[in-house]
Formats: sequence, C-alpha cells, structure tokens
Amino acid sequence: MATNRVIDAGRLFRKKRKSKGLSTKEISEGIVASSSVNKFEVGKIGLSFFNLSDLLVKMDISLDDFYQEVSDQNPSRYNVNSRYSHFLTEISSVYQTDDFATLEKIAVEEEQAYFHEKSLLNLAKAATVISLIKNFNSDYVYNNALQDDIEDYLMKTDNLNSFYLSVFNNTAALLTTPALISIYEDCLYQRPDDENVLAVMINLVDISYRRKDYQDAKKILGQLEKLISNNQNLLLARFKLTFFKNLLYHSREAAQRNQILIDALRYIGSNNIASSYSEYMKKYPFP
Repeated sequence: MATNRVIDAGRLFRKKRKSKGLSTKEISEGIVASSSVNKFEVGKIGLSFFNLSDLLVKMDISLDDFYQEVSDQNPSRYNVNSRYSHFLTEISSVYQTDDFATLEKIAVEEEQAYFHEKSLLNLAKAATVISLIKNFNSDYVYNNALQDDIEDYLMKTDNLNSFYLSVFNNTAALLTTPALISIYEDCLYQRPDDENVLAVMINLVDISYRRKDYQDAKKILGQLEKLISNNQNLLLARFKLTFFKNLLYHSREAAQRNQILIDALRYIGSNNIASSYSEYMKKYPFP
C-alpha cells in the first residue's frame, strides 16, 4: 500500500512534469519504464530516490528541493530532518546503555524498511544504526547495497544542509576511505566555518585513526587545528583535537599526555567523554 508521502510525491511530480511539457514516456526514457512513472504519479507505487533523482534532473529540479516541497505540504508529517533527529535520540539512549542486542534488532528492522521502501529517511536511519554497530562489532553483516546507496547519496548531493552533514557524520564509518576524503574535501571547500563541518572533520580523524590511515588523519587534523584555533566556544572539540594530536605526533608520550587531558575532562564534569577516551587508548594501538 502506498504511503501518504508517496501519494503526495507522485502528485507533485505529475504537476512538475506537466508544467515542463514532458510526457511520461519522454521523462522516463533511459531511467525507468513509463508505466512505473504513471503508477508513481497516481500513488500506486513509490520510486527509489535514485531513479526519482534522475527523473528530476530532466526537469532541472534537485532531489532535496523536491522533497522539501513535498514536506512543505505537511510539515508536521514530512519534516525529514526532525524525524531523523528524533530517531537519533531514540537509538542514542539504547547505545549509551550498551544494549547492543536491541541495537542489532533495530538495525535489522531499519534495513528491511529501507529495502521495502527506498526513501532517503529510511536509508539514513538504516545506515546510521549499522554504522553505530560497526563501532563495537566490525564483523557485523549487512547488505552491502546499503553502503553503496549511502555513498551515492552523499557523493551526488550538492545541498550540504544540516541534515546532510548529520547523515554524513553518523554514517561515515560505513564509507570507503576514498569516498570519505572526497566528501570531506567538498564540505571543507563549501562550508569551512560551519561548526557542523568541524564536527564531521573531528569524526573523520577518529575514523582514519581506527583504520590506521595515519597520513589522512594527520592531514585532516592539521586543517582542523587551523580552523578552530581561534574559536574558544569549541572547548570539547579542542579537547578531542588535542587527544588525537597526542596519539599521532607524540606516541611515546601519548599515554601520559592524554591522561592529563582525561583528568581535565573529569574536572569539568565530562565523565562520559573522559571514560570513552580511556577506552579508546586501550582499544586502538599507537602508530
């Protein structure tokens, strides 16, 4: 059964297509069967957002702008960003209590939901929870097509809004290193002073370090240090930057230097972050 979102998207697509003077045959050529477009427009089926994106290109409409217009028709129901934020809050509470069995159950459900209906929100949710699991279970098995799809979305989207940056930050652990570097450089070029971009950069230092891509980690760290050196509001970011700088450039003294850092975090009341740093030091070898 088609969801309300699919029905509204189909109606809007039909309106846009007609305004461009295109037939379903003309717009679908080389992408999907024209019958699929017809069914989509009347709300009988949904289209994958990859096919929908290609169709919209023929009308000079971006996927993000299209979804935003669908959302504007019913903001309370279709605000993707708020629904994704709500999902993050839900799984964060599960993750923080180390309830990994529940987290894996959620991952299975979200993965099934995505392959049942390939919406952007479903993709973001499935990729996010699986990325979280990969942090503690690197052998976790999932459908590799999901990794391909999240990379495609992040590589092809030009609108680096807060939703995009949040998805990138939360799913980075699933991405290949070349994709990570390419997307990161694009973010840095377009929005170098955005605090969300800085958060992504810090996460990428972490991921590169875990993968033993030490040169990439050092490169990002160097750029990050320049960007936040004059921003006194990013105290915790500065702590994390110093933590990785000790690991990458002062490996012989890293344990001692970072213990001072951990003690400082505990002093200001950031006990959870301090504990995570202590565990990190035990789990990952120094370069």
